[in-house]
Amino acid sequence: MRWPEGKSCGVLVTVDLDGDAPFRSAAPENAGREKSRSVGRYGLDEGAARLLRVLDDAGLAADWFVPGLTARENPRLVRQIAARGHAVSSHGDLHLDFNGLSLEEQLAEIVDGRTALEEVLAGGDAAFASGGEDGHRASDGDAVAIGPSAGSPSADGPSIGGAATGVSSALGAGFRIPAGEWAHGFPEAAREAGFRWSSSLPADERPFRCGVGGLVEIPFRYELEDHQYFGYNLDPPFPPGQSRISPIETVRENWELEYRGALRYGTLFHLRLNAEVMGTPGRAAFLREFLAEIREEGDAWFGTCETVAEWSGRMEPEPGHPYEMFVRLKDELDSSRALKGQIS
Repeated sequence: MRWPEGKSCGVLVTVDLDGDAPFRSAAPENAGREKSRSVGRYGLDEGAARLLRVLDDAGLAADWFVPGLTARENPRLVRQIAARGHAVSSHGDLHLDFNGLSLEEQLAEIVDGRTALEEVLAGGDAAFASGGEDGHRASDGDAVAIGPSAGSPSADGPSIGGAATGVSSALGAGFRIPAGEWAHGFPEAAREAGFRWSSSLPADERPFRCGVGGLVEIPFRYELEDHQYFGYNLDPPFPPGQSRISPIETVRENWELEYRGALRYGTLFHLRLNAEVMGTPGRAAFLREFLAEIREEGDAWFGTCETVAEWSGRMEPEPGHPYEMFVRLKDELDSSRALKGQIS
């Protein structure tokens, strides 16, 4: 794939800021499980501030995916992220599992999440700057100043305008579904609802269109997601078989090899992070060093979901792409089932 400025590959950093929304949406009784909920809250209280400082140091703008529930309960933090020059996009409203929702309910989940973010971001820079509303700590020298600073995304890296034109302009034009599989026809419905791109599928290593004129899908890969290496909870157990917190050295080696592969084949190197996972002191230090090394080499183009979607959206859908084949086979299967129903 060709990348802007003649660079060898694209690099994208995205962050999921879920808080404890996944635990609460999974089962009503989890509302009383403070120990489990605290795992997600760590991302709000500590991890987000630390990742913001890392991104400042790297001069990078990232895309943050936030459920509406998390945004409503943490409006100041969401505005803080926007004011640092990052985009904030819908990650559903209640972080519901799509497997249990109809097409209409799935669409409502991401649209309601977008509405919640709009309302929070439109809350005004004055309320944000006053230091009121919810408060979050930042420790170990990682305090995040209000407004742009010397390390904020600049001409050396993608910037999304939040720091320059106010937090209300930082709403992303895309989404990431919370969990599960989207229903047949969902990408088309989301496009009609005004979304331009999605980052929901581990489907490829290059962006692609979901049909002619459809959403641009900005895929991620599990091997480049921190949660697969570091995610852990005792009860309810994650991973279900337990015993998995990978050494940072192992992750560094894996990500280094994947980055070299991206340079070789011209693909998208998409780091999908979670604030509660990558925001620990040791992992944040690793991320800072890793991004600095990529920056210094100068072979990669650093984008955001918006700029990646704009660049790749100029391309026509790839004939025979796996997504196109999936849709075609799904249509054939639905037609076959309908025919059998008529015969019976």
